[in-house]
Amino acid sequence: MLTSDAVEKPAIEPATWAVPKTVWLLGIAFVVTFTVMNWQLYRGLLTPHGDSAMYEEHLWNITHGKGFRSYLDQGLFLGEHLQVIHLALLPLYLLWPSHFLLELCESLALASGAIPVF
Repeated sequence: MLTSDAVEKPAIEPATWAVPKTVWLLGIAFVVTFTVMNWQLYRGLLTPHGDSAMYEEHLWNITHGKGFRSYLDQGLFLGEHLQVIHLALLPLYLLWPSHFLLELCESLALASGAIPVF
């Protein structure tokens, strides 16, 4: 008969949730690469869709007291789209009112997906 003193249980190490440096470095490389590419597209007037301009227009309209209007769609933005998440960028947009900010934030948001995928 074995006693409880005779059997030692192995020590269970707590799970480490540390993200490896490689994931961080690849995420940073992604942000830098795609931010530069998107900024160059914007500088060259080659932005591939009107949504980017529409989101910047909404932020600009709100900061200038024109409400949540869209002159591209002729009316209130909420009449056709319910994409209001870009309003979370309003505090940053007040500091740096530029399309470049939107492209940078887009790249950061996409790169942040690497952490849960890892």
